[in-house]
Amino acid sequence: MNEHQYLRRKDICRIYGFSESTLNRMRKSGRLPEPVRVTERIVAWRADELDAALKSQPKAA
Repeated sequence: MNEHQYLRRKDICRIYGFSESTLNRMRKSGRLPEPVRVTERIVAWRADELDAALKSQPKAA
């Protein structure tokens, strides 16, 4: 059984305060991991991978 927590796009935007455009830019630039396909129509990010990627980012001035 897979015990990872997954976050969908709208959840990430709400929790971290990103717009969907910012989330897409960060993913395309490699600053965020790629999402995983949960079902045929749903993609989501593993919460632990997302959190680690965001913590490794330099702080904005």
